[in-house]
Amino acid sequence: MATPRTKNVAAQFDTSYSWLIMVASFLVQTVIFGTLSSLGVYYAHFVEDLSWSPSQAAIIPSAVFGTSCLMGPIVSVMYYSIGSRCTTILGGLLTFAGFVAAFLADSSDRFWITFAFCIVGIGVGTALGSCHPIITEYFLKYRHTALTVSTIGGAFGPFLIPVIVQYFLKHYGFQGAALLHGGLALQVVVLGMLMRSTGAFETSSSKLRDKCQFQLLKQPLFLLMCLNCAMWGGTNFIHSSMINTLIIERGLSADTAALMVSASGAANLIGRILVALIAHKGDNLRIWLYFATSTMFTIGVSLCVIGSTVPEFLSFQLLNGLGFGSMRSISPSLMLYLFGPENMSASRGFMTPFVGASGLLAPLLAGLLAEAYDMTAAYYLATGLGLVNVITCIGLALKSHGARTDTKQEPVAAEPLEIDG
Repeated sequence: MATPRTKNVAAQFDTSYSWLIMVASFLVQTVIFGTLSSLGVYYAHFVEDLSWSPSQAAIIPSAVFGTSCLMGPIVSVMYYSIGSRCTTILGGLLTFAGFVAAFLADSSDRFWITFAFCIVGIGVGTALGSCHPIITEYFLKYRHTALTVSTIGGAFGPFLIPVIVQYFLKHYGFQGAALLHGGLALQVVVLGMLMRSTGAFETSSSKLRDKCQFQLLKQPLFLLMCLNCAMWGGTNFIHSSMINTLIIERGLSADTAALMVSASGAANLIGRILVALIAHKGDNLRIWLYFATSTMFTIGVSLCVIGSTVPEFLSFQLLNGLGFGSMRSISPSLMLYLFGPENMSASRGFMTPFVGASGLLAPLLAGLLAEAYDMTAAYYLATGLGLVNVITCIGLALKSHGARTDTKQEPVAAEPLEIDG
């Protein structure tokens, strides 16, 4: 097994540039997660305004969620091979290209629109691949704090961008909204230019299997974490893609539905901020907090099925948003604790295909259930996946006790080169 090849980068830890890296990671996650959360707005537009069937419209979020997560292992190799800067810039360009392709498509051409959103998914998955690993390269003392603060962008985006996309669709139609959304994606290219890799955790081997860190797949704890991610991923993808349509079916307007999504994003933001305040606390607290917030998220999603008024949907969205935001903010620190900073990119790379499989299949299956029965049946599926998520959280908490103690590992400075003569 190849060991991490380190460079003399100790002087780069916890500097002013480190905090700039954290801000760049925050903003990339703002754009990308805001784009993912806006898929529910596009879904409602396809169903309500373009008269697509629920199963046809469900292909779009399935394509984006699935392709973005299936990029995980590829992006992990890219991160170790070409660095975080090139990886992030490429992701921004691909996301922009996907939205431009959607702009060029006719609104009735479902095949071309689906293909365009597949490109968006590839771009989104590529851009996200560097956001967490780059933090571990630039922070040591404040590593957990920087990780959790950067994840706040994953809540700020869903709070802001769905409302912007709803405004674009209302005033400029699908083509106009796609082109303007592509303009937002170009901001990722600019931010990616700041994300320079230090090479702190590069592997000493050039072999592909060593760069991929396949030994992680032999760890039962890692596989349990992958199953956990797949379950919350399926729950969240169903809810994100169908909550707008569920609210509209209950007699509320599309603008109200978009505001409910933003309310969930606001609660998501608050949850991540609260977690950032306690990020430096003990690892055992972090694990059980992950369980508690996963339970809160599952309950919030499950209760949406009985909602019928604005106050009810608002309270349920606040509950699941607060739970999901806190859970996702804890997740990178939990991975850091369980698998170490040297495996941060590889562990994320292997976990995302599990999330991708659920993102590809869960919304599609939920769309078929909604078409055959109603939206309630789709949310029953989300509830079932959420319950499995909670059960796996208990298993993680019990099995991971005392897993690691070196989450603040600092790369050992490399020996200086000796030049003869």
